[in-house]
Amino acid sequence: MNEVDPPAGPQPYQVGPTFGSIDYGPQAQHPDTNYLYPQGGLVPQRRTSKKWWFAGIAAVVVVVLVIGGVLVWQLRSSSDGASSPENAALDALAAVESRDPLAFTETIAAGELDGLSDVLTSTSDKAEETGFQDGGGVSGLLQGLSVATDDVHTEVEEIRDDLAKVTFTSGSATVAVDPDEVNVGFRDLISKDATAEEETIDISDLTGETENGDPIAPFVMTVKIDGRWYLSPLYTAGEYATVALDERRIDDPDVDTQEYGTPEEAAEGFLRAVADTVERRDVSDLSGAMSSHIGRAIATYQPLFDRLLDANELDDDVSIDIDRAEFTSETSGSSAKVVADNLDMTVTTNGDSYKVEVSGDCVDTTGPDGEREHNCGDDEGIGVLGFFFSLGREGGGVPEGISATRDGSGWHIDPVATLVTGAFDSLDGLTTDQLLFLIGVEGGGIEVYSRAEAEGTLEVGASKSVTLSSPLDTSERHAYGVAVLDMDVERGKTVRIEVNTDDYAQVDLVGASGRLDRDYDYEGDNRTYEFQPDETETVKVVVTGYDDERVTLKVR
Repeated sequence: MNEVDPPAGPQPYQVGPTFGSIDYGPQAQHPDTNYLYPQGGLVPQRRTSKKWWFAGIAAVVVVVLVIGGVLVWQLRSSSDGASSPENAALDALAAVESRDPLAFTETIAAGELDGLSDVLTSTSDKAEETGFQDGGGVSGLLQGLSVATDDVHTEVEEIRDDLAKVTFTSGSATVAVDPDEVNVGFRDLISKDATAEEETIDISDLTGETENGDPIAPFVMTVKIDGRWYLSPLYTAGEYATVALDERRIDDPDVDTQEYGTPEEAAEGFLRAVADTVERRDVSDLSGAMSSHIGRAIATYQPLFDRLLDANELDDDVSIDIDRAEFTSETSGSSAKVVADNLDMTVTTNGDSYKVEVSGDCVDTTGPDGEREHNCGDDEGIGVLGFFFSLGREGGGVPEGISATRDGSGWHIDPVATLVTGAFDSLDGLTTDQLLFLIGVEGGGIEVYSRAEAEGTLEVGASKSVTLSSPLDTSERHAYGVAVLDMDVERGKTVRIEVNTDDYAQVDLVGASGRLDRDYDYEGDNRTYEFQPDETETVKVVVTGYDDERVTLKVR
């Protein structure tokens, strides 16, 4: 048997996360193709002694703490914001320490993450519905995790009357994870030998660096709205990027916020502002087309955004002319969903003009030579237009339309609400099979298939053919497929599975205690996987490869 990983499976794209620091084996090149397959997804995984599961959870908690504010335990102020920048950070920390994600969302500035609580609730509901969570509601998402802090000190920089920067100067946080108490879905991904662990993280461990190597102490930005202070992820992200790239910040920008009377007017104004931004490499028009809060944030970090536009190396003579813009909307109170019914644009670059026509969920492009391309929905080539113009599918991953919100300055397109709405719709539309596929196949966590429903049985001495399939809308970027079978194994009795296919297929056995260790031998497209079961049980045989691929398995 070989001691190195066989070539990776079908992976023209890097898809999904690689959980924690788990070792997915070396990158490998299939002998029959010119594709180079990166790590992740279907790359065969070997066992590792690293406590990746602890590192992964700890990393998530650290991120929450950094965003959430000062690492210290004190009483929360009311949920209607805080009386000071420091207390705004303390409110967020209190929510983290009490494992209350919904309370955490209440500390975020209005207009930045509106609807996030709905996404968290949807996540918890979907986790319970699919068996990944065993009760507990939203707070149950973090069961098995605890956080404690000690001796944290901060400094506050008042940038303007409604903006302050809270920097953490010293202190520590202790993160503890008990694998026996975490949610059942995550427990599938944890080694059966895992034990409870805790790790203390010093504030100095969270220090970043500028592009010149200078240290960046962790901080959070807070904003004042109607006399109360809130955390601002938008300003925090802008400040980190500005400091890291040694850019300047405009402390008191002058923004000419446009007041649109309808969602349709807001959509057209936003579109024209985007066109002007691309053409002029200047986000001034874009900041004016947004709500006053988001627009002022963009203007505060305009030097950063303009630099990022220049870094994209767009053609110097690019221009976008809006020839026709027709939108419709569905309004509910102070929010609306806007869809482009008909949108015609002329894009000129390097002297060549391209005609772009958007209608519903389809885009037609005519080049300077008269060649016409037609794309709809999730077709390849839809690009950025696919996000902005009603390209959502039932159960898909993009919003149907873009979101608009209304405040004292009229209607404006809200890109954050568009993303949040898309996340909510995506979660709400996921089936159990789709969730298993996203985590197990595209995400590399095959262990979750211990809870999958098998489509048949595989027996020793027999052969069986299966067709791999994807529960997702199979476009080019969803080129994977999977099949799941039941098989009885005996403790200590070697199981060998021969795989025959014209393409590539990988086989894993998943039992009650996780994925079974395996070895393999391969020659060309012929492979034999060997397993040594530790228990007598019925395991899941998980076969992964290309969507619509035919695979024959023989057990001996």
